[in-house]
Amino acid sequence: MSATYSNSDYLIAGAGAFGASTALYLKRAYPDKSVTLVDRGEFPCPLAAAHDLNKIIRAEYEDKVYMKLALEALDVWRSDPIFTPHFNQTGILFADIESIGQAIVDNYVKLIGTSPAELISPEDAKGRFNGVFRDADWTDVTSCTENPQAGWGDAANALKSVIQAAIDLGVNYVAGSIEKITFAADGSATGLALAEGKILAGSKTILCTGAYTAELIADSAPEREEIQVKGRLVAAAAIMCAFKIPQDELPKFAAAPIIISPMGNYPSKWNSNILSSSHNTSPIAKMSLCFIAEVHWS
Repeated sequence: MSATYSNSDYLIAGAGAFGASTALYLKRAYPDKSVTLVDRGEFPCPLAAAHDLNKIIRAEYEDKVYMKLALEALDVWRSDPIFTPHFNQTGILFADIESIGQAIVDNYVKLIGTSPAELISPEDAKGRFNGVFRDADWTDVTSCTENPQAGWGDAANALKSVIQAAIDLGVNYVAGSIEKITFAADGSATGLALAEGKILAGSKTILCTGAYTAELIADSAPEREEIQVKGRLVAAAAIMCAFKIPQDELPKFAAAPIIISPMGNYPSKWNSNILSSSHNTSPIAKMSLCFIAEVHWS
């Protein structure tokens, strides 16, 4: 028999990056409101996309609206004491074509009056950063875009800190597997049903469930065609490789920025001598792979 376990003003399903930050900011904005955050286990959940070695933190986007949002986020990473310990400002280098870099520079000028990003030649890029890219093969690369203000975030630890900060402010964290969304007779969402038989009620139910969203809605209300996800959200994955760099070779990478290239993205986690690479445009869209190898650089 199911019983209502708690009743909240805001009930958030999923404690990844979206769910955790939503819980934190709702509680900061409305301290008198009750907020409940739900995920399948103790936090941070290792299945969350945000539970990772690192995430690139940058504002270099061709879409001006997206850049504006990213600039707001960057300001938080630099100024909020919850986030700043996990932000590493290494800079970023795009090895691409000139039109993309120019669009990024133009967007910066339109939004903030000046651009921290600059266009440089591939040859110039090879001469910077202690020469770490001097032997790079950038065939078909016509231009590079560099911005020293970007960096990477210690993803899993940042996620843990955000959730803990939300709990410290009074957010109720519930560990449990969500089975279904519950609905009232008029079709509005009333809460979540957990596998343990508990019902969590919420005046507002917020789904931050990532790739699970389509399945959750379909299982909860298969007869309601109008709320099905269909093509509005598409789950995808990327191949990731993790390279372990010998400790004595780490100084070669001390000045290396994140690099975004047609061959993949290369953020780093130097404090544990790990360099990770991902390829977000991989045709293997339904497979998540991770390779770990030790590499030596000459």
